[in-house]
Amino acid sequence: LGMIERFGVTVHAFDPTPRAAAHVKQEAAGNDHYHFQPVGVWRADETVRFFVPADPRHVSHSIVNLQQTDDYFEAPCKRLSTIMRELGHDRIDLLKLDVEGAEYAVLDNMLAERVSPAALCVEFDQPAPYRRTLAMVRTLLAEGYDLVSIDRWNYTFVRAAGAGAPS
Repeated sequence: LGMIERFGVTVHAFDPTPRAAAHVKQEAAGNDHYHFQPVGVWRADETVRFFVPADPRHVSHSIVNLQQTDDYFEAPCKRLSTIMRELGHDRIDLLKLDVEGAEYAVLDNMLAERVSPAALCVEFDQPAPYRRTLAMVRTLLAEGYDLVSIDRWNYTFVRAAGAGAPS
């Protein structure tokens, strides 16, 4: 909402978590520049399980069952390329991924399908082997991204000047 206010951009948000949907309904109601869909972003177009967090006060659920819990809900998910096609978009200016451990699968699919956001903000959720995060960072660098910021496990990348779509 801050980006809409400051820059006048249009934002498309995707999150099937029921509490997230309720929050958006309360905070962004009537904002013509904010478009919310209760759909997950994933490596495939399919319905998947979202496992509850261990602490019931927390909101975020995990496709990869990051916290090893038993309860879940099921929700539809889509690949970035599918979302882009459905919206009639040929590019993504900024992609923020906070997908509770599913970031590696989403990023692998994004690169495989040659989706190349101009800016990419990724939270690499823990626990995860540092080698896995380092390998993904190296892959993104090799695909034409510059790493411009690290704040704990939050990484920000921008497409290198003159970089085309990932190879």
